[in-house]
Amino acid sequence: MNWIKKIFGGNRKENNQDEYKLSLDEIYLHEDLYCQVELLPLENTNTLETENKKIDEFAKEHSDGAGFTDIYARDESKIKTSEKGIHLDVFESLIISLGFVKMRNVYSGYGNYKEKCQNTNAYSIDGATFFCDYKNGVINNIWLDGFRFNNESDFVKEMTEGLFQIGKKWKLTLNDWDLTERINLENKFAIELYIKE
Repeated sequence: MNWIKKIFGGNRKENNQDEYKLSLDEIYLHEDLYCQVELLPLENTNTLETENKKIDEFAKEHSDGAGFTDIYARDESKIKTSEKGIHLDVFESLIISLGFVKMRNVYSGYGNYKEKCQNTNAYSIDGATFFCDYKNGVINNIWLDGFRFNNESDFVKEMTEGLFQIGKKWKLTLNDWDLTERINLENKFAIELYIKE
């Protein structure tokens, strides 16, 4: 596998190219994954843990074995990531210094429909991607895709360090709404366990 495919994540990109006709420096994010694994201010820790428990309880009550009988609308975080005042250029500089590569274009949509995302950046390494949307050069949201199940990646160190450095610099925590689990970004071992899961 050549180094470009290794950094960008060969299999994921090949699938994207076939289905959505993207080049190696472009990425597609299904709309359902928007902020599904997100970085949020550490001050929300108790709120996030309470919300994760509510979602688990709701899922148990509304599971019919094949799916769910109702939809849960999660509560908004009390303190938004935008309130941290994270400047896009500082965030980007840090991420790139750790080996992540900025995607030229980000697309989203569903089915065969896709559109270019405005004011949204993505930074990838071996299929693991940081996404952020922003306004006037300040980040509103940061979310991830492709970080889990990377136990065979040659870039686990970079992924771990990226999450650790972002968490440390801006006092953020990771909440995975799919797992209903919060990951402490102050703990490199916890980050690595999450990535290698």
